Amino acid sequence: MTKPSATMPAVMTVSHALAGHYRRHPLQALFLFTGIVIATVLLVATQLINAQAQASYAKGTQLFEQNPIGYLVAAQGQRQFSMASYVALRRQGFDQLLPVLHHNFQSQHHGIIAVMGIDWLSLPATPQASANGNSQVKPIAPADLTLEDFLLPPYRLMMAPARMTQLALSADQTIALTNTTSSLPPVIPAPDNSGVGHQALMDLQALQAISNRQGMLSAIWVLPMSEQRLAQLQQQLPPDLRFRPAAEPLSQAALAESLHLNLAAMGLLSFVVGLFLAFNAIQFSYTDRQPLLRRLRLSGTSQRQLYQALSIELLLFVLVGSAVGYWLGAWLATLLLPGLGQTLAQLYGVYISYPNKVIADLPLMPLLMTSLAALLAAIVPMRQIVQQPLLNRYRQQIAQHQARNRDRQLLLVALACLLVAVALSLWANSLWHGLACLALVLLGGALALPAALRASLSIVQRLVPANRPLLQWLIADSRWLLGPAAISLMAMTLALVANSGLNTMIGSFRAATLDWLEQRLAAPIYLSVADGQRQLGDWLSQHAPQVAIAERHTLRHGQLAHIEIASLPPMAAFRNSIELIEQVADAPQQFAQGQGIYISERHQRLDGGELDQQVWLCDGLPNVPVLGVYHDYGNPRSQWLLDEKLLRQCWPQHIAQSTALLAAEGAEVDWPQVMTALSDSGLIRPEQIIDQQQIKKMAMAVFDQTFTVTEALNGLTLLVAGIGIFCATSAIHHHRVQQQAQLAAMGVSQSQRLLMILSQWSLLALLSMIIVWPFGTLLAWVLASLVTPLAFGWSFSTELVWQHYPVLAVLALACVVVATLWPSWRLHRVSIASLLKEVDE
Repeated sequence: MTKPSATMPAVMTVSHALAGHYRRHPLQALFLFTGIVIATVLLVATQLINAQAQASYAKGTQLFEQNPIGYLVAAQGQRQFSMASYVALRRQGFDQLLPVLHHNFQSQHHGIIAVMGIDWLSLPATPQASANGNSQVKPIAPADLTLEDFLLPPYRLMMAPARMTQLALSADQTIALTNTTSSLPPVIPAPDNSGVGHQALMDLQALQAISNRQGMLSAIWVLPMSEQRLAQLQQQLPPDLRFRPAAEPLSQAALAESLHLNLAAMGLLSFVVGLFLAFNAIQFSYTDRQPLLRRLRLSGTSQRQLYQALSIELLLFVLVGSAVGYWLGAWLATLLLPGLGQTLAQLYGVYISYPNKVIADLPLMPLLMTSLAALLAAIVPMRQIVQQPLLNRYRQQIAQHQARNRDRQLLLVALACLLVAVALSLWANSLWHGLACLALVLLGGALALPAALRASLSIVQRLVPANRPLLQWLIADSRWLLGPAAISLMAMTLALVANSGLNTMIGSFRAATLDWLEQRLAAPIYLSVADGQRQLGDWLSQHAPQVAIAERHTLRHGQLAHIEIASLPPMAAFRNSIELIEQVADAPQQFAQGQGIYISERHQRLDGGELDQQVWLCDGLPNVPVLGVYHDYGNPRSQWLLDEKLLRQCWPQHIAQSTALLAAEGAEVDWPQVMTALSDSGLIRPEQIIDQQQIKKMAMAVFDQTFTVTEALNGLTLLVAGIGIFCATSAIHHHRVQQQAQLAAMGVSQSQRLLMILSQWSLLALLSMIIVWPFGTLLAWVLASLVTPLAFGWSFSTELVWQHYPVLAVLALACVVVATLWPSWRLHRVSIASLLKEVDE
C-alpha cells in the first residue's frame, strides 16, 4: 500500500504533467473554463434578481425608510380625490400622513415614465444614530442638493441610478413629453435609501401642475402610529375616504411568483447549456491526453493517482470558473433588474427597489450545483480514459462505433423524455409540473438531435451524385464530425428550440391580445375622467344627441380582495364584445337581466370558479350563479363581470373610473368635430381624450415591454451556444490535421478546403432545424396551453407563424459561420508541409 507521504508528491507530479497539455493547447483550457462560467452566469443572475425582488417584497412599500401601514383612498373607487380631505385631517392633528399623487407620462424617447409626487415637508425625518450616540436627521436628498431644489422651480425629478441607466439618462437631463411642449424636470440620481424603484419622485405641487391635476391626490399614506391613534383616524375619516391596510409582503410575492419561476427556469436552461459545453470540453481534454495518460500508467502511475490528479484539476477549474461566473452574474443582475422592475410595474403594479449593488450572499448554491454538475459531466469520460487498455491505441473505427451507439442511446432517452412529458401534460395541476414538462421537451429535442442529423446526412449522401467526390467526402466527413461535435450542436439546439418556442408563444399571445382588444374596445373614444359624467351627459344630449355615453366601473370584492369586479355597459356593442369560452344555456339573456355574472378564465383556472356556481356579491342581494367564462388577458387579478344594473344594486354610489363615447344605434358621428366642441366647452381637456387606436398602441407597448427580460435571457442563451460552437470548433480542428493533409496532398486548394470546412458546419446547422422547428412549435404549445394557464390563468391558441423560422435558420447559420470562421481560417493558413509533418502515423 502506498504511503500518504509518498502519494501526494506523486499526485502533484502527475498533475504538473497533465497541466502541461493546457500550456500547449490553451484554447481547450479556455473551452472548459468557459463552459463552467456560462453554467454559472445566468443561474447566478436570475437567483440574485429573484432574491432582490423577494427582499423588496419583504420590506414592502418603502420611501426613505418609511413604511406605510395603510392608505387612505377614495371611498367610491375614484382614481383621485381633492386635497381638502387631507388638509382637514392634518388640522385635526393627524401628522403621520403623507399625500401622494401618481401619474404616468408618455415621453418622446423613453416610453412611459411613472412618477410619484409627495409633499416633502410632510415626510418625517428618519433618525440615525451618530458616533457619539446622539440622533441626527438623515438627509433625504443627495448631499449637493438642498430641499429648495425640490420645492422651487425648476424642481427636480429623482430616479434610481439603475432606472436612469436603463433609460440612458444623465444627471440634469430633462425628458420631453409627447403631445405637449412641456417636459419633466431635470433628472437626478436618488440616494440609496430612497426606495423609489421603477417610479420617479418629485414634489407634489410640481407634479400637480405638470399633469394638470391641481389640488388632487391619488392616495394618502398612513405612516406608523399607535393602534389607538389609527382607530381615531378611521373614526374621523371624511365620507369620501376609506382606509385600506397595506398589502402583506407575501401577497406581492405570490402575485409575481410565476414570473420569478420563469426567470429561474431560464437560468436553469443556461446552466444546462453550460453543462453540455463543459462536458464537451472535458471529453476533448481527456481524448487529447490519451497518449500522455497511457505513458503515465506505463511509468508506474496508479489509477487512483490519476483519479486524484484529474479531480484536483477539475476542482481548480470549478472554483475559478464559479468565482468568475458569480462576479459576471452579479454584474448581469444589475443590468437586468430594471427590466424586471418594469415588467412587475406594468404587469402587476408592484414596485421593487433598485439598489446600487444587488444582494451578494448566495454563492453557496451555484457553487454546489456547478461542482455537482461538473462531477457528473466528468465521471464517465474520466473513468473511460483512466481505465483504457494500455496496449490499445485509439482507433477511429472504435470512436465511430461508440458515437453511433451513443446516438442510439440518446434517442431512446429522448423518446422516454417525450413520453413522460405527454403524461405530465395530461395531469399537470401545478406550475412545477408545467415547467417539468417544458424541460423534458427541451431535453428531448436536444438528445434526439445526433440521431436525426445522422439519418439526415445518410439521406443527403444518397442524393449526391457519385461523380462529385469532394461532396461525397464532405458528407462522409460530416458524419465523422458528429462524434466530437454532437454535444456542442445539442447545446445550440437547446438555445434555438427555446428561441423558436418563445417567439411562437409571444406571437400567438400577441395575436390573441390584439383580437381581445378589438373585441373589448367597442367604443371609438375614451375619456380619462373620474367625475362629472352627469354634466358630460347633459352636454352631449344637447349638443351631440347622436353620441351615446357609457361608464365602466371597477372595484375590489368586499370579502375576496384578490377578485376584481367590473361592470359591462348595457349596450349591444359592449355585450357583443364578450366572447365566452364556456357558458350555460341562455347566458347572454340571463346576464342582461342581472340574473348572474361572468367570470374570467383566471378565476376559473386558479380560484376554482365553475359554471352554475352560486357566488355572493354584497349584503342585501341573494347569491347569483356563474353564467359564463371569458378571456381576460394581461389581468393579474381574477375578475367578475356584472351587468351595470346589477352592479348599481350593490354599489349605487360608486363612481365610474372611465367613460366611453360611441355612436348611438344607427347614427353616424363626426368624431373630430365632437371632440373639438367638447374641448371648447371646458368640460374635457384635450389630454383627457384617448382614441381607440391610442389605447391599443399603449396596450401593445406594455405587452412588448413585458417580455423584455425573458427575451434578453433568451438572446444571451443563444450567444452562449455560439461560444460553445466556437470552443468546439477550436478543439476539433486540432484533430483535423490528417484529413486536411490528405486533401492538400491530393491537390485540393486552400480556398476549397476552407469552403468545405465552413460548408460542413453550415450543413449541420441547417439540418439541426429539422429538430428546432417541430420541437420549437411543441415548446410553444406547452408554454401557451400548459405553463401560461398554470402560471397566470390565461390560455390562448398556438398560431403556427412561419415567418420567424427562416430568420431563425439564418441566425443559426450565421452563428455557426462566425463561430467557426477563425478556427477554420487558422487551419486553412497552415502550409501543406506543416500539415504532413503533423500527421500521426
